[in-house]
Amino acid sequence: MAVTLGYWELRGKGEPIKLMMEYMGIDYKMKFYHFGGAPDFDSSDWYSKKFQLGIDFPNVPYLIDGDVKLTESYAIMRYLARKHKQLYPETDEEHIKCDQLQGVIYDFRATYTRTFYDRVTHEQSKTKFLEDFPVKMANYESWLAKSKWLAGDRLLYIDFMFGEYLSCLLLVFPGCLDNFPVTKKYLETFEALERIASYKNSERFQKFPILTPRAMFGGEKQPN
Repeated sequence: MAVTLGYWELRGKGEPIKLMMEYMGIDYKMKFYHFGGAPDFDSSDWYSKKFQLGIDFPNVPYLIDGDVKLTESYAIMRYLARKHKQLYPETDEEHIKCDQLQGVIYDFRATYTRTFYDRVTHEQSKTKFLEDFPVKMANYESWLAKSKWLAGDRLLYIDFMFGEYLSCLLLVFPGCLDNFPVTKKYLETFEALERIASYKNSERFQKFPILTPRAMFGGEKQPN
């Protein structure tokens, strides 16, 4: 039986989960919710139904797998990895690294999303993000120089969150990884994985939108 992933009609926090399921060969179906454009940004398609699904903490993305109903991106990714015995940490070292990296990547991504949802002082937020970007990326560059993947020599669930984030960064800031060859090579290796490449070349993959229509960039189905 196919699992159901519910999310907005965009990449956002749902895409890393889709990437994982594609890579693991999991039979899944998407339940998309519409997020309207300006000026109303109507999100009632989700909010009118969120309490009808029997989910303890209703939110998107959510996963329904038989009797299992989960929200929170990392919880969903860890659940899928454990159940299918793929992409899950096996050693204490891998667990420790993944626990740390979950927070680090979440915080880094949050600075990016705050920048593009800031409709009042967007240009100042964007300037600040770009000023801080080299310092943050330098940390990843030195970290990734030690191993092939984020937590070591094995591809784990955490790589799907980071790989997706880097992919979106390049759409927003083309060339932003040019001064970080190790990280750039990491992303190229990730996107060259057979099932990832196949998915991204299929009709199931949509490059845009990245964020909701509230965003100053990336909320369009196809940017100008």
